[in-house]
Amino acid sequence: MNHKGVSEIVSAVLLISIVIVLATIIFFSAKSFVVSLGPAGVSCNEVNFEAGIFQNKLDILNNGNIPLYGFVIKQTKEGSIKIISEKNLNNPLEGGYSISVEMNGILNFNEKKNLLIVPIISEETVEEEILYTCPDEFGIEVVV
Repeated sequence: MNHKGVSEIVSAVLLISIVIVLATIIFFSAKSFVVSLGPAGVSCNEVNFEAGIFQNKLDILNNGNIPLYGFVIKQTKEGSIKIISEKNLNNPLEGGYSISVEMNGILNFNEKKNLLIVPIISEETVEEEILYTCPDEFGIEVVV
């Protein structure tokens, strides 16, 4: 019995080792990708704020624990949604605090409008912190 080559047991051990190494590489590569996509929806669920327009100013009160980094102001008209403006705040609006943002030049207050105020939050990924605009369903409608 003069066999040349690798025995069946050694080849099975090598094959299993290669599969484990490849699975580990794929897991750690996919983990950072999934972490960067996953938390945004969860955090938007936790956003709790009030919005209103008074004397040409947008008043925002953050009632939640998620800091707000800005807002996208959209106009809803006959089933369509149009972005009017995006306001990024210099400092995050922490829970329990309020802010007034000047709206002159952005809105024409002579006609009635339905606005949607959508929050911008910060999401931490493995590599960095990014600003994320929540979906429209997490916005608050304001009539001007």
